[in-house]
Amino acid sequence: MDNVIIWINKLLEVKEYIDKNNKKPSQYNKSNHEVKILGRWLNTQRQNFLKKKYLMNDERIYNKWIEFITYYKDYFKEYFKNQNTDTLLWYNKLEIVKTYIDQNKRSPSTVSKDNNIKKLGLWIILQQRNYIKKKSLMLNNNIYNKWTEFINNYKNYFGYNIVVWLEKYNELIHFIELNHKLPDRNIQDNNKILYIWLLKQQDYYINTKNIMKDIDIYNKWTEFITNYKDYFNNDKLIWLDKLTEVCKYIDIYKKKPSMHSNNIHIKKLGIWINQQYHIYLKKKTSQFIWDSHIHNKWNAFLNNYKTYFDTNYVIWTTKYIEAEQYISMYNKLPSLSDKDIYIKKLSFWIYNQEYKYYRKRYIMKNTKIYNMWTEFKNKYNICFKNNIIKSLDS
Repeated sequence: MDNVIIWINKLLEVKEYIDKNNKKPSQYNKSNHEVKILGRWLNTQRQNFLKKKYLMNDERIYNKWIEFITYYKDYFKEYFKNQNTDTLLWYNKLEIVKTYIDQNKRSPSTVSKDNNIKKLGLWIILQQRNYIKKKSLMLNNNIYNKWTEFINNYKNYFGYNIVVWLEKYNELIHFIELNHKLPDRNIQDNNKILYIWLLKQQDYYINTKNIMKDIDIYNKWTEFITNYKDYFNNDKLIWLDKLTEVCKYIDIYKKKPSMHSNNIHIKKLGIWINQQYHIYLKKKTSQFIWDSHIHNKWNAFLNNYKTYFDTNYVIWTTKYIEAEQYISMYNKLPSLSDKDIYIKKLSFWIYNQEYKYYRKRYIMKNTKIYNMWTEFKNKYNICFKNNIIKSLDS
């Protein structure tokens, strides 16, 4: 008979004896020879287990033994008197989790009605926390590496890959320690990627989204920006933080902060919003390369909170940008007779602005708009000088 089968049968005999007698078989039993043999077998397995030799070198047998002594731990207290006990239990629990995922094709849920499944889910969360903080059993390199291997192999069952995040996090710290500064967009290759990653994490952190929904990741990032606070004077990071303040203000008070408020902080937020409009337009019309992440965040902000802003102004500035881009590209005004409907409409819009500009009517009563159009005309004076329409009816 196969040795493994013999071993399993012997283990079943031991289990049956313990269940029946509420004690483990003793190798010193003088009245029952079979019980004495079981006791000797138990002692042999203990020695083989501790040295991980013979059949205990077989991972299946090894894990089976861990499962056995864990279940009957009240009878095997000698295993639990040394520091290796928790390690053994940990490996056993990991195998149980793997088996569950392999069989059910999902991670055990922390809200399962089955208490055993719920405990497995909570155990995973605890391991993730210890892994992030590298504490408790995760101080053991073998266990740390084993968990790394596990979450890599089963990454499809988790919302994000924490291993990749920690690698990038450690890479960021290494960069700061080496260069005494945060990465920026002007550096090359991997460090530029690191800069983009940093911006995203800060955005996730400020808005408590994506991976920052994990309280331990969130706390780890809090600790990081606290430890390196002297480096966090980055304009873009400050910008993201300010935008978040504005969003929170609007969400709470259902209005945008006023630059005329008596409250200094609110007034500053209002002034900041106004400045962003000017910066946004200047960057666009001057064709400077504006950070795409900031650009997208601002566009999303305008779209999400459009009901709190002057819709006419937003529409006008959008059309203004389109007109500027066309003239800059073709060195001429769009034509009213163009076959392209879009260009024809753009041409009519420009002529309409000219009419309002010379009469200082409608939207041109807005000093900001009026001055922008004046600057626009001066910049493209050659294109405008033969196309001035003073009598076009709006």
